[in-house]
Amino acid sequence: MNVIRKCTILFLLFLTAIPVFAQNIDAELHRADSLHKCYDFDSAITIYSSLLENISDSVMRVSIIEKMVQSENGRNMLQYSTTPEVLNVITIPKEDFYLYYSHLKDSSWLQIPNDFVREGWHPYYSAIYFPEDAENLIFSAKDNSGSWNLYNSRLQNDSIWTYPALINENLTSPEDDIFPILSPSGKELYFSSKGLFGMGGYDIFVSVWDETISDWGAPENLGFPYSSPFDDFLFSDTPDGNFSLFASNRDCSEDSLKIYVLSFDNKPIKKPVESLQAARKIAALLPVQPQSENITPEKKAPSSADSLFNKYSSLLSSLRSMQDSLNTIQNEQNLNRTLYSTTTNEKDKTTLELLILSAENLSIELQSKIGDISYTIQEMEMDFLMKGIIINLEDLSDNQDKQAEVKTPEYSFRKNTLGVIGNISIEMPEEVFDYSFKILDTAVFAETNVLPDTLVYQIQLFVSSHKVTLKQLKGLSPVFENRLSSGKYHYAAGLFYSYKEVLSNLNKVKKAGFPSAYIVAFNKGQSISVSKARSLEQVRPQHKYRIIFSNYQEGIPDTIIALIKEHCSKDIAKSIVDNEVLYIIAPFDTVKEAENLVSLLRGEGVEGVTVEQIK
Repeated sequence: MNVIRKCTILFLLFLTAIPVFAQNIDAELHRADSLHKCYDFDSAITIYSSLLENISDSVMRVSIIEKMVQSENGRNMLQYSTTPEVLNVITIPKEDFYLYYSHLKDSSWLQIPNDFVREGWHPYYSAIYFPEDAENLIFSAKDNSGSWNLYNSRLQNDSIWTYPALINENLTSPEDDIFPILSPSGKELYFSSKGLFGMGGYDIFVSVWDETISDWGAPENLGFPYSSPFDDFLFSDTPDGNFSLFASNRDCSEDSLKIYVLSFDNKPIKKPVESLQAARKIAALLPVQPQSENITPEKKAPSSADSLFNKYSSLLSSLRSMQDSLNTIQNEQNLNRTLYSTTTNEKDKTTLELLILSAENLSIELQSKIGDISYTIQEMEMDFLMKGIIINLEDLSDNQDKQAEVKTPEYSFRKNTLGVIGNISIEMPEEVFDYSFKILDTAVFAETNVLPDTLVYQIQLFVSSHKVTLKQLKGLSPVFENRLSSGKYHYAAGLFYSYKEVLSNLNKVKKAGFPSAYIVAFNKGQSISVSKARSLEQVRPQHKYRIIFSNYQEGIPDTIIALIKEHCSKDIAKSIVDNEVLYIIAPFDTVKEAENLVSLLRGEGVEGVTVEQIK
């Protein structure tokens, strides 16, 4: 009895400990996520790694591994950081922020739904950019899996556009890809993605047009600080070559975004970020007026008074700029403190705590610099008095305006208007029949009974003296129906390009209700023996293809393995290249056969899956 009682007590203690353990996991996840958002990637990785050691739930493990990869990406990006010159920042409503990109043509944003994007709602992407003179339209729309992908349509004549097609494999991710914008030259395509290599949220990518293949090249992340753990998108250079703009929600309320105006830099210098504090300062993208250089009249050497005047002017300009930045930070702090006092979500509170702490560190640093510059200005003013130099603040202001006019052009914000789509006609696509073997709810006859001009196998079902109904075919697809010279009907299922593949599906057909089914073979449309076909299969010239994907350091999930086994009998090989675990499914006889499986894998959330020819 005592043993039973002790076991019961222990079991009850175990049950009560489960919620506490779950709460600890949630708290640690929230803490790691908050550290990640504040650029402390090393600390976040440490927590994620610790959680993986104590969690067995496969779904949660996949989520944590994804978060850890994003932190590792962030850490790597900090090793190649740029420091853009921020000229201006404005906060505008999220719902129509794209209208404030004044350099983009007015009336060129078409709200969704429209003739190109007929359905779907997205929290950011509510309009496509469609200039009046466009002949090549790139936009984002929902695919069959529910993800927003990049599509391309070209103007055929005055009013007919080609049916939208996915832009290419490199620029298609399993999650949302939005806000594609071409550069003024048309050679670079900028867009934002949640599904490509990044540090979380939407990262900004660029793809360069490759003349050798007449297609867009592999996308490259713009890197830190353009990309962050938050949502960053709609990067665009102005046609005059002066500015670069992008939007972000990294430091604003939920219903608004910030547009950052940066000085255009064609070849930015990339270097490692020295410290966590430096990373947060760079990510804040505070507009700081650069110190003005001395401007000296032609053919006239500067006097001592001129040099002092210019130095004083430069310091005063820097002081005002830093004070403006400090005011901006303090306003954001007030907003964050208000949000902190009103929110009840613990995760949001933790994030706000870290944002407030980060902003306080920046405030302290700016206040220190303001104090140093103020002291230097006071000393200079005392020196002016001692030397009898009188400073006219109006002249000083005029001089600063002239310097700014010469050295720093301003981006003029205005709100564009939405466009109205005109007479648009889109070609209807030619439907391509899917010849991949499947067992569906209702059987499907092949679009054509003509066999391909190559070596193929089929599974023969039966010969009947009369036509059969779809119900009798037990959901098989595709089914080939041929009338024999005797007047009877011959039925076979599937098109298989290897004996191994047809053999792996034979039992499925038998179990579906055709126990007498057997394998038949054809070469160039002519019936041959299976043994002959297998001999030809060994000697025929091969152009094989393989599927490659990664992202599963701990092994492929059982659900993905089951999906692969259900739709093909190919081998799955594991390889390690440059410390990255790769999985290879091969061989496929045709690229279409491989792409059919790729579509299924992407639908299940497999990232970075590609098809390549085996050389």
